[in-house]
Amino acid sequence: MAKIVAKKSLGQNFLQDDSVIENIVIQAGVNPDTDVLEIGPGLGAVTDLLVERARNVVAVEIDDRLYHNLVKKHGCRENFKIINADILETDLSEIVTDNMIVVANLPYYITTPIITKLVENPCGLKSLTVMVQLEVAKRICADHTQKDYGAISVFCNYHCDTELLFTVPPEAFDPIPKVTSAVMKLRFREEKAVTPKNEKQFFSVVKAAFSNRRKTLANCLMQSFSLSREEAVGLITSCGLSETVRGEKLSLLDFCNLSDRMCDRTN
Repeated sequence: MAKIVAKKSLGQNFLQDDSVIENIVIQAGVNPDTDVLEIGPGLGAVTDLLVERARNVVAVEIDDRLYHNLVKKHGCRENFKIINADILETDLSEIVTDNMIVVANLPYYITTPIITKLVENPCGLKSLTVMVQLEVAKRICADHTQKDYGAISVFCNYHCDTELLFTVPPEAFDPIPKVTSAVMKLRFREEKAVTPKNEKQFFSVVKAAFSNRRKTLANCLMQSFSLSREEAVGLITSCGLSETVRGEKLSLLDFCNLSDRMCDRTN
C-alpha cells in the first residue's frame, strides 16, 4: 500500500514515537472498563494501543484516506468503531457512553473550537487527554498567577481540573512540525469551580476583562458594559480589588464575585 502523505490543509502530523504513545495511553487512564473517543486517529499509532487496552474505542476521522485505512486495519475488531466525520459537526450525545474519555492529537489550527465544543457539551465525558501546541496547553492550564492566563484559561478551569502532563518534541512526528507540542489532561468537575449567580454574566465579564490586556479592568468594563468610571471602580473595589487592577490578575473567585456584584446592580 502506498504511503499516506500528511495533508497540510488538515494540519496533519502523524505521531510515531512509541514512548510518547505509551505515555499518552497511561496518563489517560485507559483500562478494560474504559470507553475511548479518539479524535483524529490519523494512521492509528495511538489507536493500535487503545483497542488493546480499552473496553471500546470510537474514532472520528475526517480524512477519507485515513478512515478507510483504519477500517482495513481494525474494522474486524468488535470493540472498534470508526466514524468518517468532522468532530465539530458530530453529535456527541450519540457517541458518549457512561464511562468514556477522550484521547486526541488535535490539529493545531482548530484546537480551540474542538476543546470548546467538548468542554461546553461533554455529554457525560469523564476527561480529555489531548495533544496540542505547547503554547496553547500553557494558556489552557494557566491560573491568574501566570503570564499565559487568559479567557480560555478561565473557561476551561471553570469546567475542568486542568493539568499540563508533558511536552513532546517535534521529532516525535512525521512530518516534523515547527513547534513543540504538549499533552494535557482536563478532568470534568462534578461541580463547577465557582457558582456565579448568572453563568452568562460571568463569562461576559471574563470576555470583557481580556478584551484589551493593555487596559485596566475598569476601562474594559466601562467599554463593554457602558459604565461610568465611578460605577466600574465601585464594582471592582467592592470585591476587594485595586481600582487599577488588570483582568489577568483576577482569579476565578474574583470573576465570580465581580459578576455577582454586576448582577445585583441590575436587579
